[in-house]
Amino acid sequence: VSAVGSSLKATQTIYVAPKSPEVLFYEDSPLYGTVWNRALGSLFYLGKNSLRIKAEPYFFSTDQSGTPDMKYTWGMNSNIINVPTTQNILGLRNETGDSGSTNVSLIVEHLSKFVQSAEQKILIDYSEVQ
Repeated sequence: VSAVGSSLKATQTIYVAPKSPEVLFYEDSPLYGTVWNRALGSLFYLGKNSLRIKAEPYFFSTDQSGTPDMKYTWGMNSNIINVPTTQNILGLRNETGDSGSTNVSLIVEHLSKFVQSAEQKILIDYSEVQ
């Protein structure tokens, strides 16, 4: 920075460390929308309810999570599953009321930036919260 008509000059250097891409899961509530203030951890008790998981990628070279350059590969108990509508949202529902658990995983890849990918996992427990 320098002042016009002055001999004063100032310089500053800022170093920004690179950050690896990551993906976080959020609850997508029909009543409240996406609950941004609390990311889901590695375990979620579903009980007899339903849940919509919204995946949000961070530190990728893109402005939006829904661009065609982003590929979302969802898995359930080590099997790849197809998501019929929005690729970054997965809906789960315990229709039978049975107890048990499901391992849900997601791999997000940037198709034109080959080194950019992230994986996230969550265990969905269908039993009643104690």
